[in-house]
Amino acid sequence: MSSSTTLPSWSVHATVAEPVELLVAFAAHYLALGATEVNLFLDDPTEEAIDILGKMDGVRLMICDAAYWEAINGERPASHVLRQKINATYAYLSSDHDWFLFCDADEFLCPPRPLAEFLADCPMWQDFRRFEVAERFFPLGKPVPTIFDGLFRTQMTDAAVVESVYGDYASMMTEGLTAHVWGKSIMRRGRFDKVNIHFPLVAGETMTKAMKDRNHMQMLRYSAVPGTWLAHFDGVTPLHWLLKLLLKVTSVTSDVELLSKQDAQAVAGRSLPRNRLMRYVAMSRDAPERYADIRPLIELSQASIALLADADGLAAPDLKIAAVAQAALPGVPLDFSRATFDAKLIARHGELIERYGLIS
Repeated sequence: MSSSTTLPSWSVHATVAEPVELLVAFAAHYLALGATEVNLFLDDPTEEAIDILGKMDGVRLMICDAAYWEAINGERPASHVLRQKINATYAYLSSDHDWFLFCDADEFLCPPRPLAEFLADCPMWQDFRRFEVAERFFPLGKPVPTIFDGLFRTQMTDAAVVESVYGDYASMMTEGLTAHVWGKSIMRRGRFDKVNIHFPLVAGETMTKAMKDRNHMQMLRYSAVPGTWLAHFDGVTPLHWLLKLLLKVTSVTSDVELLSKQDAQAVAGRSLPRNRLMRYVAMSRDAPERYADIRPLIELSQASIALLADADGLAAPDLKIAAVAQAALPGVPLDFSRATFDAKLIARHGELIERYGLIS
């Protein structure tokens, strides 16, 4: 990149329904990285979120109420994933920024240099670039001062290592991660017709078709950005982790017994390991003590951490999320403790949490 190069603009977009502390942290993080705009689609808008986020320069709020959905889609889709896709595609097609990033409120990009400089160096034939995942986990028995503390693991293609770390529950993971392994993509404006959750699609292309296309898969591999992690807090707290899984189930079907069938992947529309994990949580309603059995998937002993380290399965993204967030709103006290975050989850989803015994 020459000194006279005009740096491209980029914006980030997310469909969100988390406690406001996480949303402030998300917006502040991306604005500090140089995003021209952070566009938040409030899937379950609260007065607190609208008030606090409205104080942040560079943040645009989309209130996803009944009137919004009637105008955009005719009705509000029941599926959270479908709402994400619709919002992402709508935002992409109406964006006037050079590059467009769509991700979730628990995903924080960690580039080793200013993102706009990297984007300026991308040749024009590169329509999109993909950021690989580093997934946060908790060291067993260690204090967790804020919801952003912990360590990070990376995708592991060696099944023997994954099994040695996670034992019988390794089948509930996709290459050593409890959530997705595909990461998220940043794409050029005007190159695509539809935005999927993890990467864009052209007209007539479906996720299933793309995943079966060898050329597309090759393109995905070559699109990865080396040295840049998408830090994924898949479960900001252990309670949040269980609740997210349960909400994914209940957003698809109210008949949890369906998930006991062999075709659970078709029912939930997720990867098979993810469905095994969702099914386990949903089917533990009458035996909540089973939740403790899968905690080793997100709370790792020192021995397990050592195994990951030996297999080069750890990452160390440079994050100062809480400090950046508080600096963005110096006059607003922000509590990033686990207890406060969980209290807000209970206030919003208390009936579901109690019904499934997610807390004792």
